[in-house]
Amino acid sequence: MCREKTSEQNEVACPKVMKDYHRFMGGVDVRDQLCLQRYSGQRSITYRKYYKPIFLGLVNLAIIKGFIVYCAYWKNRKIKAMTHLQYMCKLHLQIITLSTDMYEKNTF
Repeated sequence: MCREKTSEQNEVACPKVMKDYHRFMGGVDVRDQLCLQRYSGQRSITYRKYYKPIFLGLVNLAIIKGFIVYCAYWKNRKIKAMTHLQYMCKLHLQIITLSTDMYEKNTF
């Protein structure tokens, strides 16, 4: 720790709780960083219905979690994964190219 006025440095012991928090919070921090990296329509528009931003937030969460799982999969195979931007572009292109007959064949 360093004080601004006197520039003297003192060592402060880090509590075990803080060390555990930083050791096990990796996935949360990655998700928060990815949420802030890309433009989100959810933040730029004010909606009249309360459920629309909640729904868009859940969609955004699912996309980011999908990217994290994608990166973990390719990391285990020791192959370089796409960047977040490349992943988003590919996902958008796949969604745009969906047609109605793809939905009719689906039997969930």
